[in-house]
Amino acid sequence: MLTHGSIALLLTCASLASAQGKVWVVDDDGGPEVDFTSVPEAVLAAGDGDTLLVKSGEYDALDPYSSPAVLSLVGKGLVLTAERDARVVLKTSFEGARLIAISNLASNQTVVLRGFDLLGGSGSTSIVALKANQRSVRFEDCRLRGSMTGLNQWSLDVNTCTDVTLVRTEILGHGSAIAAVGVKRKRFTSKACSSTPPAA
Repeated sequence: MLTHGSIALLLTCASLASAQGKVWVVDDDGGPEVDFTSVPEAVLAAGDGDTLLVKSGEYDALDPYSSPAVLSLVGKGLVLTAERDARVVLKTSFEGARLIAISNLASNQTVVLRGFDLLGGSGSTSIVALKANQRSVRFEDCRLRGSMTGLNQWSLDVNTCTDVTLVRTEILGHGSAIAAVGVKRKRFTSKACSSTPPAA
């Protein structure tokens, strides 16, 4: 018998199946309908144009020695989306570690991150870095929270990108929340961009 949760998952997968590529399900609790329990493993295994559907949970990117970031998308277009109504936290607890780096997207590749709470480690220069992307990088319904101490603690560092879009996305960091250089088109329709923590 299909439960309400499995029906919702099937409907979500069906809606994503029309997109190019394969849909992979990520859930830190595991289970028969789950392809990966780790977001970094799923990102590494996914092919260009695939979709990662991430279920509720707190996911810690575990490798502090990977370069240039724990999650590195180099020349690979992906859609990373939280399951509908899920709370998905992606973080690195290692001091100075960058969480996500997206670089060298070709003109036919796009990266979308949707519905994530992204937390940087203390002392990191930025938690998300975008560099030399010829196609669009899009954040929807996300929250980027960098370190609140030290200098130049940007949550989002953008360098030489064609198109960066933030929709309903909150960005918090120390100093400047966003550092952008050489960006041809910026569309920052965010909930808030702030250099200080939100009020309790």
